[in-house]
Formats: sequence, structure tokens, C-alpha cells
Amino acid sequence: MNKIRHYVNYLWLALAFSVPLYKPITIYLMILIGLSLLITGKYQNIVKRKNLLKLTLTLLWILPMFQLVLIGDLNDEWHHLEIKLSLLFFPFFLLTADFDLKKHLPNIFKMFILGCVMASFLCLINSAFSFINSDTTSSFFYKELSMFHHPSYFALFLTFSTSILLHHLIYGIKGMKLNRQQSIFFMLLFALIIILLTSRSAWIIFSLLVVSFLAIAFYKKRLTNRQFSLICFAIVIVLGTAYSQEKIRWRINEVFKYTLHASSQSNYPSSTSTRSKAWEASFNSIAHNPWLGYGLGNGNNKLKSYYNEKGYQYLYKRNTNAHNQFLQTALDHGVLGLLCLITLTIVVGIISLKNQKLMAIFLFIISLNFLTESMLETQSGIVFFSFFNTLFYFKLIDN
Repeated sequence: MNKIRHYVNYLWLALAFSVPLYKPITIYLMILIGLSLLITGKYQNIVKRKNLLKLTLTLLWILPMFQLVLIGDLNDEWHHLEIKLSLLFFPFFLLTADFDLKKHLPNIFKMFILGCVMASFLCLINSAFSFINSDTTSSFFYKELSMFHHPSYFALFLTFSTSILLHHLIYGIKGMKLNRQQSIFFMLLFALIIILLTSRSAWIIFSLLVVSFLAIAFYKKRLTNRQFSLICFAIVIVLGTAYSQEKIRWRINEVFKYTLHASSQSNYPSSTSTRSKAWEASFNSIAHNPWLGYGLGNGNNKLKSYYNEKGYQYLYKRNTNAHNQFLQTALDHGVLGLLCLITLTIVVGIISLKNQKLMAIFLFIISLNFLTESMLETQSGIVFFSFFNTLFYFKLIDN
């Protein structure tokens, strides 16, 4: 039995590697882990007092489920709960697996980083072949580049990988065997890909992380003057080269052009005006039912009615969600759901600042992404969030 558990641990590492890659592989690995735990799982762990606290993470799935039961929409909206099943499964999987976080977490970080490296190279190779066939540089940007996930989510994975590498450079992560040269090379690769993905929220978050960590590294003398200068020079070269591309200049200019005048761009299909209208619709809909919400799936139906009423046909036809996870949660589950989400992200992030800095950084990145994306409504976002949030949350409680 112990030997089987040992092999199951490798499945967790394979799962971390697969998250940035082909989505079905991640799902198959989750199923395989679940089936193996039917044989090897230590189910007595569930009833331990400390572990009951760990299972509070499952509230993010249990609350929507009970709400759908109460309003009688469980059968109709079950497919929405299926997308969110990882919020329920990962806490139970990790608890019954009796996973040694102290021993394996550094290797999970490393495998996730290597998965991001592999995904980056595969995307670049695919874009290179597309460029040869089409002779257009658009093959290296946005959805043409990101072959496994929506560009916003792929950029999120690369941003978190960069934060792990920066944390490793400055503070060190015991057991994660990556030297300084490898770490810097991977960070420059991720920086290049994030720029090409043209996700503006990722640009902002990535810039905040890099500037903050470089300032700390320079202050703590974790980098020599020569290394610090080389990194800064490389960043300037990458940024200068990127800005020379018309696609990137257009994305930057779009922020100023359509953010300030979003109210007059109701049908213009820019991401900025889309979000502006989605937030307007969300605030309006929440105001009519703030306490209980409309139920999972019904919130988006309410938004769709608002789009149709206001003549936002582009958003209506695309069935656009709230594009903000906090608004989406308030829309679907009311004040209780929103407080639960804020507690498990912002509040826990503040608590973890003292002893679990990397968890605080993770939740900082997640919370900023929540402001522009309904992350927990898509498989890419929810698997990434539930996997790493469960690992960090369990480690926080264990300590």
C-alpha cells in the first residue's frame, strides 16, 4: 500500500506539470488520482479537527450547490457545478492522500515552472510554423500564440511561475533545484511570452512583481551589480523590441482610447469597453437582488437580459459574464458568497503575509486577476486556482 501511495505522489507532480499544457490531460490525471485514492486514501483524516478547518475551502462549491437545491435549479444548472468540481475534489484528494507538503511542494513548484517552459516553447514553435505558412507576424500574438489556454489564463500561469522564481532567487525555496542562471533564463522567456500574449492586466501585474522583487533583491544584495544591470538591460531590450510591434502598440493605445470613452463604445468589440459594460450590468443586477443572488448560471441570464435591454448586442450574442469574479460571485450567490470569497482570498492573503509570503503573492495575483476576469467560471482558471490554493491553504493551517 505504501508503494502505491509513493507512485500516487508522482501523479501530483505530473498534474502540476500539465496545468499550463493540454487541458484534458489535467482532467485525466485528476480522475486517476481520485481512483487511486479509493484504494490508498486515508479517510480517517477527514474527521480530525484541524482537517475540518481545511475543508472550509469546499464552501466555494457547497454554497452554490445548496443554493441551486433551494431554488430548484440543480438539474438545469448542474453543468455549471461540474466545471467547479475541482473546488470540491482537491481539498478531499489532498486530505485523504496524506500528502507530505513540506517534502513535495518545492517539486510541485518546479514541475509547474517546467510545464510553463514546455508550453511556452510549444506555443512559439506552433506560431513559427503558422508564420511560415501565412507570412504574418500576427501568428506570434494573443490567441494565435496561446494554443492551450485563453491568453489571459496562460499569462496568469507564467506570472505565477515568475513569482516562484523571484521568490526562489531572493529567499530560496529549499528542495527546488533550480540554479540562478536557469531561473533568470526562464523569467526572461516568460516575460517575452507575456508581452506577446498582449494581456494588459498581466502586463501590469507582471511589472509590479518584477519591480518589487528586483528592488528587494538589490536592497538585500541577493544579486550582484553586474547581474542586476544585465537583467535591467535585458528587460529594456525586450520591452523596446516589443513596442516596435504594431500589435502591441495598438493594445497599449486601446487602453487610453476606449477606457476614457467606454460609455460611447457600447458595441465596439474592445476588451476594455466589453468589461466596462459588463461591470455596469453586474452592478445594476446586483442592486436588485444583493442578499441572495440569482443562483449559479441565472446570474449570467440576468446580465444577458440587461445587455438586450440596453442594446449591447455584441455582449448579448457572446453571453458575456461579469468579467470580475467578485461581481460574478455577488451576482450568483449574494453577500454570503461574496464574503466567503473575500475571506478565502484577500483576508487569508493578509494573514499569510507573515509566514507564507509565496501564498500571499499567489493570492495577490489571483485577487488582481479576479478584478478583470470571472476566473472561477472556466476550467483553466478554476483548476489552477483550486490546485494551488488548496496546497497553500493546507500548508498555512499545518504551520
